[in-house]
Amino acid sequence: MAEVVASLLADLLSFCSARASDLVASTLADTASLAAALERGAATNDIALLLKQFHDDVVASKPAVQPAVVAIQPHVTAAKNAVAKAAADVGASPFTLASAAQAAIDLATVATELDAAIAIVAHTLGNMDDPTVANRKPLVETAINAIKEPWIAPLRGLAGGVGKDFDALATQVLGLPAATGTLDTAFARNAAAREIAFTFAAGGERAPVPAF
Repeated sequence: MAEVVASLLADLLSFCSARASDLVASTLADTASLAAALERGAATNDIALLLKQFHDDVVASKPAVQPAVVAIQPHVTAAKNAVAKAAADVGASPFTLASAAQAAIDLATVATELDAAIAIVAHTLGNMDDPTVANRKPLVETAINAIKEPWIAPLRGLAGGVGKDFDALATQVLGLPAATGTLDTAFARNAAAREIAFTFAAGGERAPVPAF
């Protein structure tokens, strides 16, 4: 039974590791990439404009944004290291439950580092370090922290065999074919509780599935 569980976990973690690798290579490649991803996901024009200005200032190496750039860089580096470690753990031979546990820790590290990087951008644009309380913008900080785009970008438009094991499982158990392609719309994130969820639903009853 342990071998069956390990095999299932290997497939799942391999998929998650690939998505984390895409995330680090794109939305968390550097501060400018993160700002651009956040801008794309902004819910309102005023937040989008703030993020665009921040992005442009980062690209132009404006002194005002350098503290944020410097603060974000260790999180970028840590996320890249965690992705490399996750890939190594998923590819371990033999792959064991201990390997799965370590890979899960690595992927959790990527999520933690992304959250921390977003929080720095949010804190900066919310002007939360201003000694004058009236100048601080906690609503801006909250709005930026709530943006999901950096998380869902690596999940958008997946199809054509990517995550085929997950698709097969979702089809058999949930009656949802090609579920991988809907991961971006099924994604939910609670930044305050540090929780990520994917909600899938299908109408009607499902016949019992052997071995489940």
